[in-house]
Amino acid sequence: MKTKEIDLPMFDTSVVLCLDKTTEKICALMRDSVSIEHEDAYEGFCVIYMGKVYVFIVDSEKYKTVNTITHEIYHAVNKLWALMGADSSVNPRDHEPLAYLNGYLNEIAFKFYKPKK
Repeated sequence: MKTKEIDLPMFDTSVVLCLDKTTEKICALMRDSVSIEHEDAYEGFCVIYMGKVYVFIVDSEKYKTVNTITHEIYHAVNKLWALMGADSSVNPRDHEPLAYLNGYLNEIAFKFYKPKK
């Protein structure tokens, strides 16, 4: 499994990007701590595990799409907010902090999941 850890000191945690041909390894690693059902049906998923946010994408051109990557990063942003004890809808008129974090993580994620050849 290929991984990349993004340290986020302002959140006192990190986001771990994971890529593998199947979900089997990551699900086996987390099975005792995280409820993961229908392992073979995932294109990607995002979980909090041992204080870190894990974003997993199946390594297939069918699944390494803009839709799947941005979908899972969106979940990661909300999980980071939850780890801080914050509500992502605290100020419905100003989502800029969430948007900036989403953009930052997506930029790194695209370089990891879809590197230029």
